[in-house]
Amino acid sequence: RVLRSQTAEANSVSKPSAGAIANRSRRRRRGADPWTPKRKPAKGPRPPPKKPTHFTCRICIEELPVSDFVAYTTARNHARSEVPQGCVAHLTKAPRSKQDPVCKSCIGRNLMARYETLGWGPMQDGCLVKDCTTWWHMTTIIKFFPPGELWEQYNDDLFQSFLRINHLHECIDPKCSKQGLPDPHTPGYPQVECAGCKLRQCVRCRIPWHKGVTCAEYAASKVNEKMTQQDQAVLKLVQKADARRCPNCQFVIEKDGGCDSMFCEKCHKYFNWATAASAVPGAKSALPPAASEMEFNNGYGYGDPTVVCEMDALEAKANATTA
Repeated sequence: RVLRSQTAEANSVSKPSAGAIANRSRRRRRGADPWTPKRKPAKGPRPPPKKPTHFTCRICIEELPVSDFVAYTTARNHARSEVPQGCVAHLTKAPRSKQDPVCKSCIGRNLMARYETLGWGPMQDGCLVKDCTTWWHMTTIIKFFPPGELWEQYNDDLFQSFLRINHLHECIDPKCSKQGLPDPHTPGYPQVECAGCKLRQCVRCRIPWHKGVTCAEYAASKVNEKMTQQDQAVLKLVQKADARRCPNCQFVIEKDGGCDSMFCEKCHKYFNWATAASAVPGAKSALPPAASEMEFNNGYGYGDPTVVCEMDALEAKANATTA
């Protein structure tokens, strides 16, 4: 309690001394009283919890070993994951998730049911979880697909799809039944030689090899044969402006400048102006097409007319050896 005097000289408030504050704020140390419980010394860090050896599948409700489930992997280690990264969260046992995982057998049975219902194409979109749109690669599907008759059928569907994508070529000779996958990077492509009947043929036009004529010029000549004389006369007038045909739809186009990269307004496809056939067949020779789209993207756009076909080079080498 602070006392104030009635005099003018003693109007200031008297403050307690520092020693009194120190004595008043002093606290008794812990354990000074004999009845307080003593703290036990720490025995060391707690051991880590044991890893589980079994999980319960939420589909078949069976308790199975950990090896029968897909291991959880982080996004950084997605290359080690057995399933697509988008399906790891709802197919595996996440560290902080209370949801039970799905065993590998149930994943395989689901893939088999989707294959029977949807086919090999749509079954690659999504997994057994509703509204999942993660794409599954065929190599991942094969790992879980149960062996049996359907597994053989699925592999056969994949093989047929591979042949369609890579453009399986069958010999044009009706007496020959040879088939093959021509390599578009081979010198001389699209000219190939049948391994059975030795017939030189064009893979793109599916006719015997048209020597001295490109595929675009051959297609343009077939269109010109079906035109009337009046239309052919109009084409001769258009040819004076160096008009050419689109290699995809045979639409006649005039170029007013710029580079050789052209866009057809009719079929909405790009092509190289130097490889396009003239409006009137034979009016102006076209360069052979590029062996692959990679060469076109690199800036070449057309093949080298001096490149010797692979079969011609092999025959010349064999003749030189025998001579």
